Amino acid sequence: MAAAKATAFACTYGTCTGSTELKLNCIYNKVLAQGDPIYVKADSLDKVCSNCEPKLPVDPCINQLCQQEYTSRFPQVSPGLRMGEFITSCTASSYKRTLRPNVVRRTAPARMFLDLELPSGDIPERACTAQDDMSNDLQTIATDMHNYYRRLVATGWGLDKDGYAPPAKSMLALKYVCDDASNNNIATATKTLVDTCPDTPPPATAGHTLNHFYMNTLKDSREVFLQKAIENWANEAAKVGVGKDNIFHENAGFNNYGHMMQDGASEVTCAVKICQNSGKSVAICQYNA
Repeated sequence: MAAAKATAFACTYGTCTGSTELKLNCIYNKVLAQGDPIYVKADSLDKVCSNCEPKLPVDPCINQLCQQEYTSRFPQVSPGLRMGEFITSCTASSYKRTLRPNVVRRTAPARMFLDLELPSGDIPERACTAQDDMSNDLQTIATDMHNYYRRLVATGWGLDKDGYAPPAKSMLALKYVCDDASNNNIATATKTLVDTCPDTPPPATAGHTLNHFYMNTLKDSREVFLQKAIENWANEAAKVGVGKDNIFHENAGFNNYGHMMQDGASEVTCAVKICQNSGKSVAICQYNA
């Protein structure tokens, strides 16, 4: 698993005949021989990624892992499907693609996501991108991270400053909402709130509560910035403490956590903007409670 020369893997799982135990098997395309180094040790932390391939059209080192050209034996893109920009060359035995820089980067807050490099663009086309300016990846991040932290709190494993937050009796899983026709234009309203990258929380849309995250930075992709925002909101209780009575106190340092963990909320809508002209980035999510 840690062999540095491995560039690909595949996994499968299932139960064996006569057994109820679930088995997981993964294979890697590098076989270590007796005496082989698993990887070449770096002399210091600043030398991590120092031997990465420097001529790739993407950042050669992302989250301490060297990147590589993606090579597939079979074509993956059908004519007319939007998979971001690829440089594609075909030989008799293989198809070789090199990713251009407009790739989506996913990183791992807590223990939810794996580090991935995916082409930008949505397949299939997302129905409500015009309303909230989000993508399928951004919507998935918003939904999965919110429900991950809500589940953590509901099961009594959410961190509070003095221990753990009390478990929840009826925490709902959040559904992502972006269909303006049936939801009072909440997606368009949320997108409008991030248009100028405000550095303070704007008023929430009627009938909603609002979470706001702002930084003077242009270095993060929207995907990474949204993950930072949600993780920051979820960690407010661990920083300032809510207490065992679990009572909301406005402006006590955990407004965002309180909005995010309302057990009566059932819907979330988000928008993220990187304002190139001002050097700012902002994420806003609204909840129907």
